[in-house]
Amino acid sequence: MRKLWETAVILAGTLGFWGFIYPELTMPAASCELVAESQEEPVCIKFRVVEYLYQVKEIVEGKGR
Repeated sequence: MRKLWETAVILAGTLGFWGFIYPELTMPAASCELVAESQEEPVCIKFRVVEYLYQVKEIVEGKGR
């Protein structure tokens, strides 16, 4: 159990360090925009890493056709 705890702490520290060095990769500007309360649109959370992975996936699938 202790190894699991140590691994979780190291992982959290690594992710925090990554976010400190490259904040533009962890939280896009669109996620910080203020939205009027009267709008009833669902909340959409974006991560640049996920967007990049989807772009790479589309490029690879496009070349395979």
